[in-house]
Amino acid sequence: MQQKGIWKEVRNIFISRKRWKMLEKRIAALEVQAQSQRIENKILWEFCNSVAYKEKLDLVSYQQLYSPSPDSAEKIRVLIEKIFKFGKHTAN
Repeated sequence: MQQKGIWKEVRNIFISRKRWKMLEKRIAALEVQAQSQRIENKILWEFCNSVAYKEKLDLVSYQQLYSPSPDSAEKIRVLIEKIFKFGKHTAN
């Protein structure tokens, strides 16, 4: 039994029109937020690369040279690797 215009079927789960519209708006807001985060990450990445380039070092070497502690250096190195890998996946 299906009621016209009141319910939308999504994988056998019925959602009211009002709730559906609310979810669509939330998804749109999250998409904007994700795009904004990508832009901020690119800006930070380029800034860090610029600073390292000025010192004639690659980003990892610069970070290791000027890191306040070995633990911090390792954490940042791992994060840089994760960002680099994640960036390759999202660029495709």
